[in-house]
Amino acid sequence: MSGHVLRFAWYRVRATFAARRGGYLALVLVIGLVGGLALGAVAAARRTQSSFATYLASTNPSDLGVGTAVLNPAAGLDTGYNPGLVRTIAHLPHVERVSTGVGIDVLPVAPNGAPVNDPYFPTTAGNGLGSVDGFGLTTDRLSVTEGRLPNAARADEVAMLAGPAAALHLHVGDRVLLGLYTNAQTLSPQFGTAAVAPYRTVNARLVGLVVDSHTILADDIDSQATELAYFTPALTRQLLGCCVNYAETAVKVAGGARNDAAVQNEIAGVIPAGTPLVISNSRADTLAKAQRSLRPESIALTVFGGIAALAGLLIAGQVIGR
Repeated sequence: MSGHVLRFAWYRVRATFAARRGGYLALVLVIGLVGGLALGAVAAARRTQSSFATYLASTNPSDLGVGTAVLNPAAGLDTGYNPGLVRTIAHLPHVERVSTGVGIDVLPVAPNGAPVNDPYFPTTAGNGLGSVDGFGLTTDRLSVTEGRLPNAARADEVAMLAGPAAALHLHVGDRVLLGLYTNAQTLSPQFGTAAVAPYRTVNARLVGLVVDSHTILADDIDSQATELAYFTPALTRQLLGCCVNYAETAVKVAGGARNDAAVQNEIAGVIPAGTPLVISNSRADTLAKAQRSLRPESIALTVFGGIAALAGLLIAGQVIGR
């Protein structure tokens, strides 16, 4: 009996196909278009949720940021860099690698050496970020929005955030005169005025506009970076003994996030007495914050995909019914 029913149904389809082919074509198009839209929205939701993790992995990120020195003349620390502590951390059991960035005392200056007066550049020490050993260039790489990263071997190449570059009316390829100051000079009440001449100046070429991976998805408060410029190891190493205000060492943890707590305990054991243990820019925390930031978008895309799929089923049902 079922065989007769199937043959009859097939005969009816063949007999009426010419008259109804427009309806069949409409049904195929509806299913293809709406179904494709639904699948695309769901796939986009999955890509959105994992996009920051994929991007962060491309920057060769570290797992922890550790404050390893802060200028403190009262405690006998006349420089913001402690190479001995950095080496000690590098040899801890669960540490795979370290790289260090330091806060360079720098201000934009006019040809006569007087600082450029602009509210965007507070006259505080450590305004520039210098790479000691590849920080920002090969590890925890800055993301280039225009131009390129500076050549690590060139002392006269810098990168900037878009804000400082715009405040100085700079474009990629332009040169900017930067004044470098000693830590002692930054302690003067007249620091930031023409009364305190730079220790030295550098006529730097702006080779790229960049963003820090940790601030790409940050809120307005977190994203207010204060770095005037990013400097190469070729210049930074010349200033370690005189002109750096603080140091942060990025630590790559062997075995991943599961050993973060162990490394923090190991670091706490080697930090000099009286020096606070400051842990920042945890990779796990950054990823968690990014996931929270992206979740509303991925949920919205998933819901849209579900609505599109449901609409497609309803429309297809009506077409089939007719």
